[in-house]
Amino acid sequence: MVSSTFPNICPGQTDTLFADLLVQALMYSNNPKSPAHYISQYPTFSWSNGATTSATIINQPGTYIVTINDSSCIFTDTVIIGLNTGSINVSISASPGATICNKQPVTLTASGAQNYTWSPSLGLDTTAGNTVVVSYPNGGLFPSTYTVTGSGKGECPDTATIHVHINPATPFAHAQFDSICSGQLDLLTTGLILPHGEPGPSLMPHSNYPTFSWSNGITTNTTTITQPGTYIVTINDSSCIFTDTVIVTLAKNCGGDIVTEQDCYCVSSFAPIPGKKYLVSAWVKEKGAVPTKTSYTYPVVYLDFYGSSITSLIATFGAYIPAGNIIDGWQRIENTFIVPDSAQFMRLRLQNQNPTTDVLFDDIRVFPFDGSMKSYVYDPTTLRLVAELDERNYATKYEYDEEGKLIRVKKETAKGIQTIKESRKATPKK
Repeated sequence: MVSSTFPNICPGQTDTLFADLLVQALMYSNNPKSPAHYISQYPTFSWSNGATTSATIINQPGTYIVTINDSSCIFTDTVIIGLNTGSINVSISASPGATICNKQPVTLTASGAQNYTWSPSLGLDTTAGNTVVVSYPNGGLFPSTYTVTGSGKGECPDTATIHVHINPATPFAHAQFDSICSGQLDLLTTGLILPHGEPGPSLMPHSNYPTFSWSNGITTNTTTITQPGTYIVTINDSSCIFTDTVIVTLAKNCGGDIVTEQDCYCVSSFAPIPGKKYLVSAWVKEKGAVPTKTSYTYPVVYLDFYGSSITSLIATFGAYIPAGNIIDGWQRIENTFIVPDSAQFMRLRLQNQNPTTDVLFDDIRVFPFDGSMKSYVYDPTTLRLVAELDERNYATKYEYDEEGKLIRVKKETAKGIQTIKESRKATPKK
């Protein structure tokens, strides 16, 4: 007789067919002439698929014939294996999405079957059941593609896959002043920080152009406020949506003119003309920057223009960032702007975008674009001229010997500092 493990098989599934001789024990089997004594103990087998053992493994539906020879007789039997037409359709959904945002886990849910098996196991809380949780790797790697196999009673299994990304960016939002008086200006800044050396082949680089939405309606990465309160910002970088909150409290002893210690109204005689084009420049430096750094990113310059009072903001220009070569540890900021027609007040803001690092600003200048300007630096003790800055804010430096004689002249250029003149004179001793 012939038997099988499954009467019907699914595409690609294997089945084992078994063949054997069934001998009926007769009451007179002890008789040497009994039929039982004519059955060989070592029959041979020949299957229609070419197999020559008592069992054969198949992977296709069909009709299979076996021939059994026990030396005294030849037997044949047939088994028909059908195609299992029962099927399921397995799918996977991810919540809140297939990207790990802000180190929050992702839940994967499979549907369409009764039983589920997930692989690989790394990064998963379990490998069985219709729901699994993918966690942030915390410094380790985990596969970015997961497969689930679903099965049901009497139905062929099905598989589905999903790719899980990691967005390693974290949001930040902070205020220039944590406490302000009502009507005082404060600058809120937000953005995304992408850590260096983040592991994983499944990293999803954050967008270079995220969008911003503040609770006060502003859609840039900075917003100027004049009232204490709670300000919420939403950042969308196409793969993740981040939120952060800035709380600005009411300052104590508010009264009189609002002038913080960071503000300086010491250039009241400077009166830019509305509608006219101007040039702003400054030299900046990041303290403790590595020697291999080619450009500074923390020091920036902003220009704020106001109407009839310092609470009626009209426009903000900037951030103006450093550009060009770093010369002797300093890098130049230079940009142009046009004074708004209705502007009556202007504020120049020097801002450090990384509060953990000190930055320096020097040689800050604002003058008409079609004009020319020279600045002079004198030694406070000897009153000798030590530097002269041209209209591009490049310095010519003068060096003297102990007797006060000029021995060297150096010039800052876009390519660095160059010595343009050097002389030595010896005075004969009497």
